[in-house]
Amino acid sequence: MNRDPLLWNKILGAVLGALLIGTLSAFVADLLYGQKHGEAEEVFLSLVSVEPSSAEPNSAEASSSDTSAATLEPEVPLAERLAQADVAHGKNISRKCVACHTFTPDGANRIGPNLWAVAGRKVAAVSGFQYSKAMKSFGGTWADERLEAFLKRPKEAVAGTKMNFVGIKKAQDRADIIAWLQTLR
Repeated sequence: MNRDPLLWNKILGAVLGALLIGTLSAFVADLLYGQKHGEAEEVFLSLVSVEPSSAEPNSAEASSSDTSAATLEPEVPLAERLAQADVAHGKNISRKCVACHTFTPDGANRIGPNLWAVAGRKVAAVSGFQYSKAMKSFGGTWADERLEAFLKRPKEAVAGTKMNFVGIKKAQDRADIIAWLQTLR
């Protein structure tokens, strides 16, 4: 019987390779999905080389109290943000959605339904997609305000949704995405 002198090296290499792949996969998943609101968006945008729409404070003086003060500022109404919306920026931001959704006519359903012509469409209306009970009972249509609320915090807008996404932190980014979704007809 002719034994390969490198057999144990090959076995050890395969085991270490599998562990490395598993560790890297967990690390990337944590970067994309395990961060606080907004951080995952920034990580994803840096991975796809898309610049965020506005500069984040990078000085040492920026503190958590500055961040909480910014969240207390009144939000510009959606209609005003839509009037200023940047459709191209909305399309770029939507890149984070392509892992679960398609945006083409007759696009395939993935983890989530095809989002072609979603703006103004009935909720849970894509044939062949298995919506959660919560989404089915949400009913109505995807009006701008409903899209805004869902994009901001999906699990708060539709309690019990299967969509596992933290939401989009910046109000203008949400308006940009909605404006882009309105072009998909």
